[in-house]
Amino acid sequence: MSHVEQVNIVVPRDFDALARAAAACGGELIVGQRTHAWWGRWVGDYSRPESAVAQGADPKTFGTCDHAIRILGQVGVNGTDGPWEVGIRETPEGFKLFYDNYGRAGKALEAKFGKDLELLTNHLLAEVAINELSVDGWRYEKHIGEDGSIELELELDA
Repeated sequence: MSHVEQVNIVVPRDFDALARAAAACGGELIVGQRTHAWWGRWVGDYSRPESAVAQGADPKTFGTCDHAIRILGQVGVNGTDGPWEVGIRETPEGFKLFYDNYGRAGKALEAKFGKDLELLTNHLLAEVAINELSVDGWRYEKHIGEDGSIELELELDA
C-alpha cells in the first residue's frame, strides 16, 4: 500500500518559520535530507483528489525530497514498520509537502501534523505571518485552540 498525499503551500521560503511550525507540532525539520520515509513503493491503489498522483505527481519521485520533517526523536524507516516522514519539495510557487497516510505510520504523522497536514500548514502560515508582521512593527500573541486552531492577536507599535 501507499497513500501518498500532496499539500501545496504558497508562502515565502522561510526555513526558520518551517522549523518553528514543525517544532510546534512535535516534529523537527531536517534541511537537505533528500529522501523521506514512506511505504517504499507505489502500488497504484490510491487516487483521492488530495493524492499526489491525482495532482500530477509522478510516482517515480515518491520518497524523494529537498528536505524532510520527522516526528521529534524518531528516524524514518521505509516499509510497514515506520515511522514515516513528511517530504518537502521546493518549487517556484512555494513548498510542496508529501507524506504517506497509510497504516499505523501514516496515522502517527497525521496525529502530530493533522489530517492532510492541516495543523503543520496552519502553524507554518502563522509563523510566516508573524515574521512579516514583526518587520512592520506589529506585536503579537499567539493562541492555540484545543482543536489546533491558531489565532493571532495583533497590536501595532505606536
